[in-house]
Amino acid sequence: MRTVHVGNVANIAYLTVKALRAAGAEADVYIPDRGLPAISYPEWEEGDFDVSAVSWSSPDWRAVPMRNNWTRPSWVKRVPDSMWKRLPFSDDDPFVHCCEARLNARRAWRMHRVVTEALRRRGLPELRLEDTCRMFDVFRWEEMVRAYDVVVAYGAEPIQCLADFPPRPYIAVDYGSPLRSMIHGESGPYDPNLLRASYEWADRVVLTNPDTRPIAEELGLRYVFIPHPVDEGKFHPGPSAVRSQLENTFGKDLVVLFCPARQDWKIKGSDVMIRGVARFLRETKHRVVLALAAWGNDVERSKDLLGREGVADRVVWQAACPKTQLAEWYRAADVVLDQFAVGTFGLATAEAMACGKPVVLHFKPEFHRWCFPELPPVVAAADEEELFQAVVRLTRDPELRERVGRDTQRWFLQYHSLDVVAREHLRLYREVFPR
Repeated sequence: MRTVHVGNVANIAYLTVKALRAAGAEADVYIPDRGLPAISYPEWEEGDFDVSAVSWSSPDWRAVPMRNNWTRPSWVKRVPDSMWKRLPFSDDDPFVHCCEARLNARRAWRMHRVVTEALRRRGLPELRLEDTCRMFDVFRWEEMVRAYDVVVAYGAEPIQCLADFPPRPYIAVDYGSPLRSMIHGESGPYDPNLLRASYEWADRVVLTNPDTRPIAEELGLRYVFIPHPVDEGKFHPGPSAVRSQLENTFGKDLVVLFCPARQDWKIKGSDVMIRGVARFLRETKHRVVLALAAWGNDVERSKDLLGREGVADRVVWQAACPKTQLAEWYRAADVVLDQFAVGTFGLATAEAMACGKPVVLHFKPEFHRWCFPELPPVVAAADEEELFQAVVRLTRDPELRERVGRDTQRWFLQYHSLDVVAREHLRLYREVFPR
């Protein structure tokens, strides 16, 4: 059985395929040359490079030297060019330009018929020609998926599967935002009705965030839970060059609190985290530094809040960096702080647990009991007061930090490792393609 994976948000597809191939499965992932933020390219996951040489919104990886000489493996495929044909000399010769326009018009009408017939079979409303051309690219899609048995489409890519060109069993993978907001038209340039329909028609839907289960139930989705892939070959306990640098600056008896979540007050609860830690920093007698991610929608708001709380001088700002460097920050930390809004965890908590670190976050057990045989041994903090108390306990007791860290790594390896991700994906593929 061969699977093709399309839609590499935050390298979730790339890491899933990496896990599958390590397990002996035939799987490929398609990555576009452009159009994704830097964090959604394999280079961000595997490379070691100077971040200042990379455009965040439109990276040209050919121009970025890799200090570790990493190159893409053969199973990372390039998304083919668009279906629209470009003829030589069309800008200079009116006749050639006219031929190009007629060719593309014929392709557009053919695609419109394909999409219209597929939507009609599914009982979905017909689209205008302009909307079909904006939201579908069936000939490019055919070139990508025709050689595979099962399509695994991430985020908004399941929309392409609605066209049945070619018909394939398909699995939609939600990474949180598609079901929380995109199907309601709150984010993304996608038709929310088509996105919702693509998840409803999927042979299976993979939920990677436990809190999205009520949405999946409401939509009547055929869903399973499989955790986000995190590469424990990269994220693991060990020494840290970053730790050495921090100790050289602040002293050997330093306690490092690290919050890798982007500055986003609504989704990540960054303001809650800052106020809870700021109180601790004002009251503690320990030598403590707070390391924060210097990216996100609310960086300036967070800096202003830190100033008003009087702790700006106790903060180290960590620039966005590739995962090979981010792992050094996790290993440098004594305590990792994740998110304090939605009541569940994403990649940051899993990466920290793989590194054997205690993690504090807003954690609702009721969100997680349905999908994990054993709840993760994280430290729950629902508000500023609980966060303050948790940081006090962990800072005062090094043995507690070490014990919780050991427990988190054991839990990660048992319930969240790449082996777990590969095993659960393969089980799902056999369900939708039993031959």
